[in-house]
Amino acid sequence: MLAQLTSLLKSKRLPHGIIWANPETEVLASFVKILMCQGRGDQLHACGHCKACYLIQSEAGHPDVHWLKPEGKLNLIKIDTVRDIIEFLSKSAQQGGYKVVVFEGAEGLNMAAQNALLKSLEEPSSNSLLVLQTAYPHLLLPTIKSRCQLLTDQDPKKAETHSSVNEFIDALSFDFKPLNVAAKFKDASLEILFNGWYEFLYEVLRVQQGLALEGQWHDSRVSIENAAKKNPEQLYAFVDELVKLKALVHKKIALNQQALLERALIKWHGVN
Repeated sequence: MLAQLTSLLKSKRLPHGIIWANPETEVLASFVKILMCQGRGDQLHACGHCKACYLIQSEAGHPDVHWLKPEGKLNLIKIDTVRDIIEFLSKSAQQGGYKVVVFEGAEGLNMAAQNALLKSLEEPSSNSLLVLQTAYPHLLLPTIKSRCQLLTDQDPKKAETHSSVNEFIDALSFDFKPLNVAAKFKDASLEILFNGWYEFLYEVLRVQQGLALEGQWHDSRVSIENAAKKNPEQLYAFVDELVKLKALVHKKIALNQQALLERALIKWHGVN
C-alpha cells in the first residue's frame, strides 16, 4: 500500500481525502514522514535530517500533522475534535508544506462528526491531506466515501456485501416483534447487522430531507419510505444510540450478542 501512496505523490495525483482501509498504520506513518520531508527531492523516502523530519520524530510532533484516535469507553471521536481539525485545515501550514490529518479508527466518527468533515472534503485547502484510517470502511457515510479515494489491499466489495443485511432491514417493519427478529438473527454477525442498519438509517434521514433515494437502496425503497415517516428527532436519537452499541461490539464489551440485539430492536420499536 505504500507503493500506492508514493505513486500518487510522484505523479502529483495525491487526493485531498483518502480512506485507508487497513488496520495497519505503520505504512501510513511512513508515508506521512515522506510527504512532510523537506529534503527528499525526487526520492520517495524521508531524508531523516531535515527540519520536518526532526519535528515529526520529536516528542512534540510536527505542527502541521495531527494524528487522532478515538477516546473514552465507547471509542468515539468527538465532534469538538472534528471542529478543531476543520479550523486547522482552513489555515496555512506553519512549515509551508502539507497539512495532514489522520483519523485512526475513523469508524469512531459518528454521523454528525462525519457530516462536519464534508465541507473540508468538498472545498479542500491547498496542500492538505485528510486520511480516514479504518478496517471498517462500510461504516463511513456514502457522502464521505464518494469524496475520498479508497486504498486497500482487500476487496472492498467483499466487506460490504452481506446478504443478511437486506433481510434484516426488511424485517424492521412497523409491526415487527423485536424478540422474534432477534431470535431469527441470533447467529448473524452483529457487527455486519449494525453496520448495515447504520447505513440504512442514514438513507432514511436523507429521504426525510427531501433528497432522492440513492440507487443501491432501490430494493429497500418501501422499508426506507416507511421509516422516513418516523419522528426525525427520535431517529437522530436512535442513530446516536446505535453508534454507541456498535462501539461496544467493536470493543467486545458486550458478551451477550442476542441481548444487545434485543436491546437495539426494542429501542427501534419505540421510535414513533
